[in-house]
Amino acid sequence: MRKLIMQGLTAEAHRSAIEDMLTGIEVQQVLVSVAFATGSGVRAISSCLAPFADRATFLVGIRNGVTTAQGIYSLAKLGLNLWVVDTGSVGCIFHPKLYYVQGRNEARLMVGSANLTGGGLWNNIEASYIDTLYYDNSDDCRMISTVIDTFDDLQGSYPSNVLNVRNDVSLDELLADPRFVDERSVRDDSIFSGVVAGTSPGSVPRMDLYSKPPSVAMPVQGMSSTIDYSQRAQFSEYVISWVSRPLTPRDLSMPVAGTTNPTGSMGMKKGLMDEYVDHRHYFYDSVFNQLEWRGSRTPGKVEALAIFHIVIKGVDRGDYFLTVNHDTRVDTPSYKQRNFMTQLHWGEALPIIRDQDLLGRTMRLSRATANATKFLIQID
Repeated sequence: MRKLIMQGLTAEAHRSAIEDMLTGIEVQQVLVSVAFATGSGVRAISSCLAPFADRATFLVGIRNGVTTAQGIYSLAKLGLNLWVVDTGSVGCIFHPKLYYVQGRNEARLMVGSANLTGGGLWNNIEASYIDTLYYDNSDDCRMISTVIDTFDDLQGSYPSNVLNVRNDVSLDELLADPRFVDERSVRDDSIFSGVVAGTSPGSVPRMDLYSKPPSVAMPVQGMSSTIDYSQRAQFSEYVISWVSRPLTPRDLSMPVAGTTNPTGSMGMKKGLMDEYVDHRHYFYDSVFNQLEWRGSRTPGKVEALAIFHIVIKGVDRGDYFLTVNHDTRVDTPSYKQRNFMTQLHWGEALPIIRDQDLLGRTMRLSRATANATKFLIQID
């Protein structure tokens, strides 16, 4: 097996490549070195990796603003020989991406740009070279020795920087360590404010790539997001509350038929929330619970105003005062059919929301930690 993966530009993704590396070989040893690890990346390969966890060693970089406590915790629960690498500097981070599987008759090696994150394994444009190494080939044997010896010597050479993680470590312990990112927290990431080659950042269309997310949904458990936010360089003031499924014309208040008038609002549906979360009550009771609700014109419905900071495709679009309404009745056909009971009205934000290029994208709703009446909407 010798090939080049161009994830995103071709149909093959790194997630399936790792599964292939572990298939059809009598696995004796697994060695993985990555700069970043997050919960979604670990979940993507945990099922194929679990049978070999007792012979797997992972090295993951930390103090980089990307590796999350949830990712390390998920790896530790697999029972791996797990190490984290802290260079002691944010200006020089541990960055090698290498996947090695050693069998009885051959070894397989993948080296490239793919981290153990959702982006690295299926969503980003990533490249890696995969090769099969044979023990009866002297050049291949030297390559194997280089891989094994380099990482075997790492902890001995840098005992203060290469640190073992207990398999019984708790998530709370990891969350208390500032070298790990908490996936529940995000920042306002309006990262593109300049102009490149005379092009407005907001006018750049999304690349239509081959890479797709795995078929297993990534749940949101209550207020705690388990969606991959590995590309956040840092986190500060917002906590993830909800993540949508791919946005539809109705979500974006676009006409869906010649006789259908757009509502100007978005129904707050279940999205990617955990199946045990009741979306009919969740938004009113947990997300918007600190707003000043008042009665509306419709009996049984209440409404409130809140500040929503909107970032679309990485471009900061500013603050908008938007109305949220909620139907408190539990005896209506909509409630009994488990339809949404909370709506977000786009109001003055409608001109930037009603955009064909936003169809199929994902919306993330976060609440400010210091001001429970301010929210962040990110669409990308």
